[in-house]
Amino acid sequence: MNDHMKKFLFGKDFDKKKNPKFRKRTWIIGGLFALFIIGKLLPDPDTPQTLTATAPAASETTYVADQPSQPKESKTDYDIVSSGQIAYVQPGIYVAHTKDDMDEMFNYINNHNSDALMDMLFSGRVVMTDNGAQRVTIVDAGIIKHKIKIMDGDNAGFVGYVPMEFIKKSEW
Repeated sequence: MNDHMKKFLFGKDFDKKKNPKFRKRTWIIGGLFALFIIGKLLPDPDTPQTLTATAPAASETTYVADQPSQPKESKTDYDIVSSGQIAYVQPGIYVAHTKDDMDEMFNYINNHNSDALMDMLFSGRVVMTDNGAQRVTIVDAGIIKHKIKIMDGDNAGFVGYVPMEFIKKSEW
């Protein structure tokens, strides 16, 4: 280290331990270096990083990350419904009779246990919606799942739970 650098770092006094300028400058330079490193570790804000879900089948959900070509999911992607409102449920989905039945149903779907799922269907704890869009009444609008009453079709009068993304204000 040359004398000019020593004079900059330590001032006129070259004893590092006693010189307060050395301590102050060392902390400033160290802090700037730490901020630089932290800035390099953070993701670039100009690069969009999205996490979207695609559902190829009723039993699978695949997450695809970091694909800027896909639009971000916003609050307007799903219709917001409230209790007492008439809406439509997506055709061909499962409606569970209770919250516990819904949790059990999703466990069977995730574990690919079709026999247990069929037992739930045959026992009446779960029904499958008809092929056409079915009108439903929202009994209780939740954050993740809605309690609905099916108004028409083979399962008219059935009250159960469905995930909120399968409910729309208009027909599918």
